[in-house]
Amino acid sequence: DDETPDVDMFRKQAQRYGFDETEYLAALDRVPHLSREAVSSAMRFFAKLSRVISTMGFSAIQQSRMLVESNRTARALRESEERHRAILQTALDGFWAVDPQGRFLEVNDAYCRMSGYSEAELLAMNLSELECNETSEKIAPHLQKSVAQGHDRFETRHRRKDGTVYDVEVSVQYKSAGGARLVAFLKDITTRKQAEAEIRELNRGLEQRVEERTAELLAANQELDSFAYAVSHDLRAPLRAMSGFSQALLEDYGATLPGEAREFLDEISLASRDMGRLIEGLLTLSRSTRGRLQHH
Repeated sequence: DDETPDVDMFRKQAQRYGFDETEYLAALDRVPHLSREAVSSAMRFFAKLSRVISTMGFSAIQQSRMLVESNRTARALRESEERHRAILQTALDGFWAVDPQGRFLEVNDAYCRMSGYSEAELLAMNLSELECNETSEKIAPHLQKSVAQGHDRFETRHRRKDGTVYDVEVSVQYKSAGGARLVAFLKDITTRKQAEAEIRELNRGLEQRVEERTAELLAANQELDSFAYAVSHDLRAPLRAMSGFSQALLEDYGATLPGEAREFLDEISLASRDMGRLIEGLLTLSRSTRGRLQHH
């Protein structure tokens, strides 16, 4: 049921728009004539094709968005890792990461300088190859303790590539995200430990000098005790005799003695009392000094 084109309508269109009527109608004859059913079938096909293309386009857009988001996340992760590595590489303290068996996973430049090894050399080594205070048998339980606690802080000693030994302070934490590992910051405390050792040596020397000085003072105190004993026993008796006899002369013969003689006896008594007070002062000083030394 092909429909016949309306030739008069197309002729009027050619005249209206200034087309060549003969050529315009000849072109119309060259156009295939389709039935309504054929046109409807074609339209239904194109509608389905449009829906398929639309669905595929939406899926492609979603995939494209997911891809863009994934690329953005990956880029942010790379940037974060680069910042993390830059911070670690510029840190003044040493840094390393090891697995629970003590194998090195990551090191920074500061620890390379501290140990004398290159990064490539350290990443092929185990912590037990650097540790001086603990054997490999003791390192394993120490690492497990750090894993169980989640953190640890201690002092130990490491061996450099040239064989020299240095003191380090280690602050370690256990990280389970992204693979089990122990991360640690290490500070070279060799200078501090040497200063502490020097202080201890100075203290020992000071204590020895104090003991020597104390011994000297004790010896001097013993000499003072000997002197005080001599003063107490060897001088007091003659002083008492002198004072007693002079007093007896005054009491028994004072009335018959010339005035000048009585003055001499008074001077003897006064000097005896002064000498007695001096002896008492020396004895008091001796007892006081001895008491202080025994107290210290």
